[in-house]
Amino acid sequence: MRILGQVALSIVMVFAFTGKAHAYFDPGTGSLIVQGVIAAVGAILVAGQIYWARIKSLFVKARGGDDGSGDGWDDQASSAERDRTPSE
Repeated sequence: MRILGQVALSIVMVFAFTGKAHAYFDPGTGSLIVQGVIAAVGAILVAGQIYWARIKSLFVKARGGDDGSGDGWDDQASSAERDRTPSE
């Protein structure tokens, strides 16, 4: 935690004691920044969509309910129960 405080203090000091840069962002640089932000948001959304079933199953399993999604967690248990019960 101490290192985090030192890093934060360093960043604040860099911005506090920096003079004017007399620079500008040209349209190409601005476009690159916007493109990077859009790509980052898209990557986060796709990764979230891929792992959403796993994240959701953690909460559903902890709560003990069945959401009816058929993700295979409860299907294995029900087939094991059917094998134990005698059929008539």
